[in-house]
Amino acid sequence: MKLKIWDMKSGMFVFFAAAMMAFLFVGCADYANEYKDDYEEAFAADDSLSSDSNGSNDVDPGSNGKESISSGKEANADGKEVDSGSSGNNADSNSSGENSDSGSSGTSGDSVDSGSANSGTGSSSSCATPISTTSVTTEYLNPEKNYGDLIDERDGQLYKTITIGDQTWMAQNLNFLYEKGTSHSFCFGDDPANCEKYGRLYTWSAALDSAGLYSEDGLGCGGGATCGYFPVLRGVCPEGWHVPSDKEFETLRSFVSSAGDLQALGFAEWSGATNTSGFSAIPSGLYTYNYGDNKADYYNLGEVARYWSRSEGASNPYALVIKSSQKLEGTNDTDDRLSVRCIKDTSPRLVVEYSTITDNRDGQIYKTVKIGNQTWMAQNLNFKNYPEGVIVPKDYDDKPLPEFYGMLYTWDAAVDSAGLFSNDAKGCGYGNSCAKESDIRGLCPENWHLPDQTEWEELIAYAESIGGDGEVFQLQSRDSDIWDRATNRTGFSALPTGIYSSVSGLGNKSNTYYWSTTKVYRSSDNEEFKGVISRIMIAANHYTWSDEHKDYGLSVRCIHD
Repeated sequence: MKLKIWDMKSGMFVFFAAAMMAFLFVGCADYANEYKDDYEEAFAADDSLSSDSNGSNDVDPGSNGKESISSGKEANADGKEVDSGSSGNNADSNSSGENSDSGSSGTSGDSVDSGSANSGTGSSSSCATPISTTSVTTEYLNPEKNYGDLIDERDGQLYKTITIGDQTWMAQNLNFLYEKGTSHSFCFGDDPANCEKYGRLYTWSAALDSAGLYSEDGLGCGGGATCGYFPVLRGVCPEGWHVPSDKEFETLRSFVSSAGDLQALGFAEWSGATNTSGFSAIPSGLYTYNYGDNKADYYNLGEVARYWSRSEGASNPYALVIKSSQKLEGTNDTDDRLSVRCIKDTSPRLVVEYSTITDNRDGQIYKTVKIGNQTWMAQNLNFKNYPEGVIVPKDYDDKPLPEFYGMLYTWDAAVDSAGLFSNDAKGCGYGNSCAKESDIRGLCPENWHLPDQTEWEELIAYAESIGGDGEVFQLQSRDSDIWDRATNRTGFSALPTGIYSSVSGLGNKSNTYYWSTTKVYRSSDNEEFKGVISRIMIAANHYTWSDEHKDYGLSVRCIHD
């Protein structure tokens, strides 16, 4: 039978399409390994630049882009909806005119589609087209050092790493393209060739991933906003790595005797460079406002290296500055553009386990959270159907706070002194003593109860144990403009609801106060009869234990039986 020309063309097209699909399937599966082989071929002539044989610096591919962090699920507990964005969608063009998705390396100025990025969790397309096999040139590494490998799975770029003391650092400047909102990364002088040699320069908000594309550690930071006291802040770094703190930079400095030990060879201005550490700092310059020139521009290429720290000084972020000396400075403006060197995490990121319960009395659904050996409600009680003692908290403009802030309750209501749901504290209340001091259900849902002071102290002890600059920040929700240092790493999600007084009304709205069922005994006459009970106050940067009269209105947080 004679085939029509169209049929022959159709058959050839189908065959070609099928062949391409098979090629892509196989090619994508082995993409990272082929990519790595190309990279290592450049080092075949020098065995000293191969990976450590002991495996301490093996390729760290992350864990499929999944982020296990407390604040990754915090939005539900706070009632705050977070747009995590995506690493390659709707990104602005960068200053050099590169038409690149934010998941691509952007080093050549080509138009590159790196694929979608798993809802901003750090996982790249399995078949992203590489622009370069390295983040920056490797010619400045120390050939006498053993370097490890790190593949950034977001764009496939491969970096050399170096262990110095008990720290593992990237031995090359980060070159990941970050473009989201007002947060940007740049090539020095807006010349893509400089990204190949020096890596990218980042604004403060881009360095900390203020858009929350890869974690919520630095969400909302930058541009004058302060950041939570995270002991580890991932920022723009690959998964399993983070933007160093000033303390981590100080530790690095303690392992070297001079700036030359950190500086790469081959730059005229760095005559004292030895690079004995293998850190291989390169003078990538910066972009800043120069008051002498009365303009903002790129400066100091080939002269100075400046690396962002995630820590902040009194007014500006810190940076490690390497020139004729190496020191930490806090004089960098958040609009400056500096280099980023990432440091490897030393322990897994904290995982917070959220769940939900339904209060069958009114159908409300609450987030719950496992914290150490305890399970808490991750939201304040919001039960309103009680005959008395329920107060609506309000903000400084005297407007009711959102529902997820919960209600304030007098002691009578908090312990269910009317006995509507249990007899645990029936008859207790202002003017009455109550013998039972623990396992009081009160207004809590069934199988939950009001915490006593011992249970509160166990929560505080856990918050202290997980590190950071203060246990109180680990308890605070980040959905508050008042508590700007909050990290909520426990998932407890406390919110500033204030306190109610029968005399002065609502007040102290920058703090929150929670009932405890433990009595406080006073030596003065009739104080216990009037109803003095212990409570915990959580303020912006500290917590305190005190006592409170039973006619005050405080928040209620329930703990599982």
